Amino acid sequence: CAAFAQDPRRSLAYSTSSQGAVTMALAAMGMPAIALLQLSIHTIGKCVLLMSAGLVERASSSAFELVSLGGLRNHLKTAYRFFFAATIALVSPPFAGFWVLLSFLDGVATFGPTFVILGGLIVLLTAIHLFRLLFGIFMGTNPSTVIREQSSTVHPAFIAGLSGLVLVALWISDQASPLRLLAPPRSLSSMGALPELVQVESILGIACLVLTLAGCGWAWVVAGDSRKRAATGGSLAASKPL
Repeated sequence: CAAFAQDPRRSLAYSTSSQGAVTMALAAMGMPAIALLQLSIHTIGKCVLLMSAGLVERASSSAFELVSLGGLRNHLKTAYRFFFAATIALVSPPFAGFWVLLSFLDGVATFGPTFVILGGLIVLLTAIHLFRLLFGIFMGTNPSTVIREQSSTVHPAFIAGLSGLVLVALWISDQASPLRLLAPPRSLSSMGALPELVQVESILGIACLVLTLAGCGWAWVVAGDSRKRAATGGSLAASKPL
């Protein structure tokens, strides 16, 4: 499961598979424009996440697992900023990833409470997965993390490519925002891109936001526990007699 895998690359791969199922479900529920939005924003977001994870792997000389990472925000500022931007774009309002999850939750609600619970679980696990990687890699401290010298230097062309992807994600979020679509002079219906307006019950919107925040909080707790276990293991190894 993406929410519990220790290898960041494997976790992102698992998440991509599950989000592909969400895309197909949106299309099957008669929301092809939202499915296209999900496909677009998720593809861009995962590209940024994987490339940022590559920067971390290149810089770290320890095992590339969450239990061996942590506290890299100040050492790998470029990777942290792009990873943070991609995470927010995929799950947090007012960006496109949040509107997709909200539309998905609204769509499955028409099939009954059981599907609402399943949809809410998907929203929760998505938030846990992404924030767990963000917190586990970049936040806190981990004595077992070892950084190679000169590893914080990133080629300008690489930064330019990531910046371009983030700008595209921001543009898509602006185009797909319900607030943006409510403005008739700038409506997208004439462009044929995303004519569907996200219209959901307020209770579902609140539930989606609460689930996202709950996933963020849970991820913080899980990342903290992993760092404590790593620190305890390191202390025991250091105190073990030769």
